[in-house]
Amino acid sequence: MFPFAGPTILVDVSLTSPAYMEELFGPVLVVMPADSLDEAIALIRDHRYGNGASIVTNDAAAVNQFEREVTAGMLGLNVAIPVPVAGYAVQEWKDSVFGVTGLNNASWSFYTRPKYVTSRWENSSGTDFGFNPNL
Repeated sequence: MFPFAGPTILVDVSLTSPAYMEELFGPVLVVMPADSLDEAIALIRDHRYGNGASIVTNDAAAVNQFEREVTAGMLGLNVAIPVPVAGYAVQEWKDSVFGVTGLNNASWSFYTRPKYVTSRWENSSGTDFGFNPNL
């Protein structure tokens, strides 16, 4: 029997913390400081696991760079937990626990490396993203 932990947010996690070094599953969100977008992307790229990562911003260029350069199977853009809706299977990269176990139907992804992106945009900041919902 596994012990149950309620929803947990770990803030200012260091590079030597077990919360960073190990792959956590469950209602746990790890928040790490970074001085720049490039540093944040490097944290993700250099990590052993590649389950999911999120960014919260209104900067479309930052989102574009994050989406292209992050090495994880699930990305959240303005979504704290990047797990897609049930129609998509868990899709980890690198040494993540479910990456090559066949938990998802990967027969369609022969010679590909899927990356699922869940995004949410709100125009509360006054930034114009060029989307017209009335068209």
